[in-house]
Amino acid sequence: MSSGSARPIHDAAGTRTGAMVVFRDVTEAIELQHQLAIAEARRHRATYRRHRARLHNMLTVITGTIEILAMALPTGRTCTQSPG
Repeated sequence: MSSGSARPIHDAAGTRTGAMVVFRDVTEAIELQHQLAIAEARRHRATYRRHRARLHNMLTVITGTIEILAMALPTGRTCTQSPG
């Protein structure tokens, strides 16, 4: 892929005497941008997975604590009943 630009050339009197056209191959730059976008997407997915795993670990601890507390309750009592 290429990118181009053009500029007129003027003499001292201001008369247009020609033009300068420059083309540049931007294939490598576009490919590098594409690779960067892929790397950033992978990094975001890894961050999401890491946060999801941490949340799962916290929920596992909370659930386990609730189960232990429920086992410690006297028979016939639920967590919603007030003492006495």
